[in-house]
Amino acid sequence: MSYGLGALVFAIAVCARGLYYAGRELRRYLKSPTRRERAEARRRLGQGVDALREGERVAITGTVHAIDAHISAALSGKPCVCYLALADIYWRNELGAFEHDREVRESAMTSFVLDTKHGRIVIDGDHATVELPAAPVIPRRIELERAFLGRHLTGPGTRIGRDLREIAIEEGDRISVAGVVAVTRDDSAEHGYRDAPMKMRLVADEKFPLTIGKPR
Repeated sequence: MSYGLGALVFAIAVCARGLYYAGRELRRYLKSPTRRERAEARRRLGQGVDALREGERVAITGTVHAIDAHISAALSGKPCVCYLALADIYWRNELGAFEHDREVRESAMTSFVLDTKHGRIVIDGDHATVELPAAPVIPRRIELERAFLGRHLTGPGTRIGRDLREIAIEEGDRISVAGVVAVTRDDSAEHGYRDAPMKMRLVADEKFPLTIGKPR
């Protein structure tokens, strides 16, 4: 292949790659709520969580309260409603030195209530994206660390786990949660179906996961 033809092929490949990423960002933008829609959702939230509409994407800050049983965090064993545990995995190369392989992440969640200044809302799901900093567990729970690494030390050769860390969302924590509004009737109430109060929930959908972050 001549130099000129090779340069042309390379330029076409670069342009195609650029068009692919530009198209992906455009599709993401078109699917995301508009500024006006976000402003409308915030305005309704100011009137109370009961004013929110089905399908709106909102972020709301409040205090965590468990609904039923807690779950146990993977590394600390703390009772919580959500946790994220992380570790860096290393493998021994042919020279006997350890090289970084990957970071492993394990998370779990149970539904809980967020008590906010706008009212109470149920955070409903079994998984959330946690955007809070994780830290080493002190004192260490060696038996829990071994169980955690046993679930994630996979692959050929010798592997070890280092820099284990965790964030657990506990009763009484103040957090922000972003999600999609889902409105259902509360069947547990002692009313007829038509008279039953509405139950407000934040859930995930195929485009927007539940996301937990710092209070706003």
